[in-house]
Amino acid sequence: YHPNRSAESPDGFLPKMTCPTFDGTNPRIWKSKCLDYFTLCNIDEAFWTIAASLSMDGNAAKWLQVYKRKHGLGD
Repeated sequence: YHPNRSAESPDGFLPKMTCPTFDGTNPRIWKSKCLDYFTLCNIDEAFWTIAASLSMDGNAAKWLQVYKRKHGLGD
């Protein structure tokens, strides 16, 4: 098992990358970058929401926290 192995890369390895961060600005650009990241890293669609939420910072993270509390989705 190698966590950076990918079928899309000619040599089977990808450089170390992190999911794009989101601070509340330019949501369409962030979404596009996330979709590219998920595809490149072969992240299963079932994990997209969790991975995206972990990349939220600042006002976006605060908004998500309030949303989750209001809708009974955790802390």
